[in-house]
Amino acid sequence: MAAAMSAQLWKRDGEDAQVTFRCPWCEVVGASRVHGCYEQRGTIWLLAGCPHVPCRRGVLIRVPSPDPWARLDTGDDGILLGPACVLPQGAL
Repeated sequence: MAAAMSAQLWKRDGEDAQVTFRCPWCEVVGASRVHGCYEQRGTIWLLAGCPHVPCRRGVLIRVPSPDPWARLDTGDDGILLGPACVLPQGAL
């Protein structure tokens, strides 16, 4: 079973959002732009892709947030998300 994954999200007004994470499929750490999002009851689901070219598998990132995606601004430090926020878990 793979080690727990965590993620960090950066989103500033007027800039493309970016998430850094350890891929649950290949365990490479890297950054991906956000390819899409879905909002539901205080949770934002983000679709990201593994930055490692041979892998490129999709990953879901859960962002608990009272703010809607359009208004979310993480500031310069970003938001650190716990291991339970990166899905799938334990893919290996």
